[in-house]
Amino acid sequence: MTVSDLIRVLLQLPAEEVRGGARLVVVDRTTAARLSREMTRWGHHYNQAVHALNAIAYYLRANDMETAEVVEELSRAERKLCRNAARGRVAEASGGGALRKRPRRAGEVTGVPMLKTISGHTSAKGIRRYLTKEGRALAEDYINLEPPAPGRPFDWAEAMDRIRRLYGNDSAWRGRRARTYKHYVVSPDPKDRISLDGLRALATGWARKCFPDHEVAIVYHDDNAGGIPHAHVVVNNTNLETGRRLQDPDPKALARSLQGAAESLGMSPLEAVPRSSVAARAERRRPRPAASTRREENVGRAEKELSDRGEYSWVADIRARVRVARSVARSETEFRSLLGSLGVTVSENSPHAPRRDWVYAFADRPSRRVSGERLGLSYSRERLEPVLRTGGFRRIADAGERAIAAAARSAVELGDLEELRTLSEAVALVESSRATCVADLDRLAMDARGAELAAYARRIGMLPEQRPEPRLGAKPSKSCLGRVAGNRGSRGIGSAETPRTPERQERGKQR
Repeated sequence: MTVSDLIRVLLQLPAEEVRGGARLVVVDRTTAARLSREMTRWGHHYNQAVHALNAIAYYLRANDMETAEVVEELSRAERKLCRNAARGRVAEASGGGALRKRPRRAGEVTGVPMLKTISGHTSAKGIRRYLTKEGRALAEDYINLEPPAPGRPFDWAEAMDRIRRLYGNDSAWRGRRARTYKHYVVSPDPKDRISLDGLRALATGWARKCFPDHEVAIVYHDDNAGGIPHAHVVVNNTNLETGRRLQDPDPKALARSLQGAAESLGMSPLEAVPRSSVAARAERRRPRPAASTRREENVGRAEKELSDRGEYSWVADIRARVRVARSVARSETEFRSLLGSLGVTVSENSPHAPRRDWVYAFADRPSRRVSGERLGLSYSRERLEPVLRTGGFRRIADAGERAIAAAARSAVELGDLEELRTLSEAVALVESSRATCVADLDRLAMDARGAELAAYARRIGMLPEQRPEPRLGAKPSKSCLGRVAGNRGSRGIGSAETPRTPERQERGKQR
């Protein structure tokens, strides 16, 4: 701070405080910037500490950590925080503020898994311009695209955009932007010293296997730090055989497929970097067995046979009640309370069981009990507990949730199992279709049963008749309106102002 800056600051001080001998602290811009950086660093450290403590508490609640392991994790978190604080002090002393990481260039191989996935939501012209600018494209390959004669430039982005427009796959879906293409970066192991021809064989073979009915453009670069060639695979979102949009493939399955293709060509597959989080270390200490099923709805053979014959199945009865409760509950306490009103209890399974889960049973018939994973993964504790902790599914409006809960309680009190089954199927239809109004269910009704479920949802008031208008902004409260009205006079905002006629003007002059 220069002398002139100090004089300017002192001239702006309140005279009363200075005359009274109060202690004043003057902070210049440079010091204020340093204080801001320091407070930001404290915030980062606080978030890291809370995250570590929450992870430890989660595994303590699940009985997956011993006392020695807790002490080890706390010491590890403390060392990490101290190390980050020391790095921050070094950066501050060097005058550079917080330490900045060197930005990674596109396609740079850093030891991470060899397949990177990026979703595009705009025209493919932008990604083509990025991949071919400044002549850095080594070569290009095409699948299900018809380029012109060799040597002539080919605008594959325009061809992809034209196909999407033709099939109507570039428009938004349920209020969300359309995913117009998928961009995959294929980076081979640097130790293989792969040639461009070998990389082209790997990328084209993998793309033909995973996307046989889609338009694919592959562009090859070597602009990373080591000059290692890598491939950019751009897949259009339209299936040329069915005209449907590309469903988001499983990234792990695609990575495994690419690993297999690399091994078949004699290359060494890259291994994924082991995770170092608290959850990963707890899982390595005590490996958790896989779930008994991977199905969201697991219907056993006996239950299916009883359902086909039109007979009662107590497992299906419990599933229907749990499905209704999970669709309207906003917390675990509310979930247990609602199930209790429907005659179903929720308890923890045995502490010696290999996987932690909930067990559902009839309150009046405790011997009839079934675990959540036995009903399906969507009923398990592992799936429901995080959802209920964050406020529930919230796929249905408050009025619809109240109507569902009232209909379920009435069906249980009257012993109307057919009504409960219909309610459960209607809830399942709304969840799977993500319908927001009864008109959506009417359009989705493909058979007589679908029409019956739509009529039932309309009768009990599960969904509104028409799709609600989107809320573009919060509506001002009455108190806020009154406050603004008081500032503008006694008429208020909503009242119309009486026009000033000549008679009123004359009476005003006389007063």
